[in-house]
Amino acid sequence: MSRITALRSRAPGLSIYLAAFVFYLAIGLYLNVTVQFILGDTLSRVAAAQAVLFSRFPHLSAIGFVFTPLTAIVQLPVVAFSRIWPVITADAISAVIMSASFMAGAVFMLFGITRDRALPWTMSSAVTVLFAINPMIVFYGGNGMSEAPFVFFLLWAVRRLLRWVDSDDVHDLTTCGIALGLAYLVRYDAVAATIAVAVVVAIRTWTRAPEEGRRRRVLLDVVLVAGPAFFAFVVWAATSWLVTGNAFEQFESQYGNAAILRESGGRAPESLVSAIKFPIIEIGILAPGLVVVVGVVALVRGVRRRWWPFVVPVMVFGSVLAFQALTYIRGSTFGFLRFYIVAIPLLAVLALLMVPARRVLPAKRPG
Repeated sequence: MSRITALRSRAPGLSIYLAAFVFYLAIGLYLNVTVQFILGDTLSRVAAAQAVLFSRFPHLSAIGFVFTPLTAIVQLPVVAFSRIWPVITADAISAVIMSASFMAGAVFMLFGITRDRALPWTMSSAVTVLFAINPMIVFYGGNGMSEAPFVFFLLWAVRRLLRWVDSDDVHDLTTCGIALGLAYLVRYDAVAATIAVAVVVAIRTWTRAPEEGRRRRVLLDVVLVAGPAFFAFVVWAATSWLVTGNAFEQFESQYGNAAILRESGGRAPESLVSAIKFPIIEIGILAPGLVVVVGVVALVRGVRRRWWPFVVPVMVFGSVLAFQALTYIRGSTFGFLRFYIVAIPLLAVLALLMVPARRVLPAKRPG
């Protein structure tokens, strides 16, 4: 493929990314600068980035260890210019740029799934646009919080895993692992997704690997996909312990989630029925057609005997939803609607799987 042909093939995706970025950036600037609707979590990430560069003793550990670090780290290059243009931090513009960039990337990844599967342009465009203009996606694409990068990294992982279940390409598997590792540095929910992916990879490798050396292949593939997230977990916990004396400030610190729950009077729901009902309602609000789409896709996949593309998004996004539901039922977290935002990309990916792929990536390894 010539360079010109390669550029032409990438042009639609790049155009979609730029259009989505400008759209989310405009929404974010309107909310933060014009309306002055700035969320507390957004300001906390901006303040963390400021502390790294402009505190009395500037140092990287000033970023803090209650929240995961990536959303603040990526703001550092923009925050560095806040002395010249103070509105960058005063109105949390650096956070808006961060979330707009990542949510546009999420739209790009969803569109990339349609191109990997060579789906019809009408289907590709409709699902991509409907995802991009979803009010929840628009709001969190412009408000500077952690939902945008989390959705991006999970969609990146899902895209690569969808490729891998057909291609068995180690590059796809490794990239999926990197995406999960970065997702952990955004939200702790990524632990659930990593475990789910490790299970999928282990079973898929076991079923298609030659009998000779099968166990070694399974172990190697699981290490490749789960290793980056495990490494991120160990390094972040060890760094927190060395600096603060607590490995998990989010749970042990007076500023962590557990302390906030205690101070706000948070507790487990009064009955198990209401506790289970609440997450179901939250997911239903965000993805009202999810149950129907799951049923249709399961039926289509069952008839065609191609289950693995269906299993991938259900396990990755479903594990995060299950984790949030379980922690809410146990009274370990708040019942915020944003915690279930991954129901939206789950619905979008499943909608794409309703149409058979026109192109299946060839297997890279024998067996």
